[in-house]
Amino acid sequence: MKDDKRKKLIDKCKHFAKKNEFCLTLATVYIFCVIVISNIFSHFKKAILITVAAVTAAIILICCIWRIKEASVSSLKPKTDDSSVLNDTVLSNDSNDQKELVPDSNKDISSEIVSDESDTLSIIHVNKTNPIPEGYEPDLVIIEKDLKCDRTALEPVRKMLDDAKEEGVDLVISSAYRDKERQEDIFDKKLRQNMLYGYSYAEAYKKTATENSIPGSSEHELGLAFDIVSEDHEKMDEGFADTDAGKWLDKNCYKYGFIIRYPKGKEDITGFIYEPWHIRYVGDEAAKTIFKEQITLEEYLERR
Repeated sequence: MKDDKRKKLIDKCKHFAKKNEFCLTLATVYIFCVIVISNIFSHFKKAILITVAAVTAAIILICCIWRIKEASVSSLKPKTDDSSVLNDTVLSNDSNDQKELVPDSNKDISSEIVSDESDTLSIIHVNKTNPIPEGYEPDLVIIEKDLKCDRTALEPVRKMLDDAKEEGVDLVISSAYRDKERQEDIFDKKLRQNMLYGYSYAEAYKKTATENSIPGSSEHELGLAFDIVSEDHEKMDEGFADTDAGKWLDKNCYKYGFIIRYPKGKEDITGFIYEPWHIRYVGDEAAKTIFKEQITLEEYLERR
């Protein structure tokens, strides 16, 4: 037990030194200067010590303030062509944990599509390198209370929730449309949280971008994405995939024109961690193909 406490203390000290190496270096340099100057001008020793100590304290304070301000993404305007941050999002995966649904490729699933209408949805590809087109405005309608979505996805999502309920599965919409300002708040909060875990600003930004969409590139801003949970599992995590609601959503959402947008094992393609709760409306035709072939939206669009 004592060894564990000692190890944790050492790790904390290392972390503090790493996060504040610039300030500690400045302090060390000034202390060295104080010693040298005080030996040269011994009769001014006291005055010099006080002056240098005050300057050192001021510089360290300024550096700390600068580091705090650096963590704010409100002043950050990420560029979509910054490949070092936006494109390098490959994550490691344990193949033993893969539990993907592999449908029968010979099965005719066209008859399972709820809507027989022709797919008139223009698929908008949005990700880190494809921000929402300038001037785009979703045709928002109210789902219930403060939840909104694009008009195109309203009836499909309602139909999906009603059908699931008839089968004894309660699906709950946790999040639907959100504007850019709300997305900025979510991204900023997650970024700060990752920095508290010991990541540098660049590392935290990169990690956050695989967990939350960069403001201006979120599918939620399109009004076509939904975060689905259940009454028994309200948390948005991988555990949702093992619930009855998660399994039903995975097997049936394509019938209503939806896809699991960030599937397991495709993180290197989507740039996002596995999110079994996040669905995206793409229309009947695209959803059917993506589900049957077990591909991502990116792969589907590459074939068109």
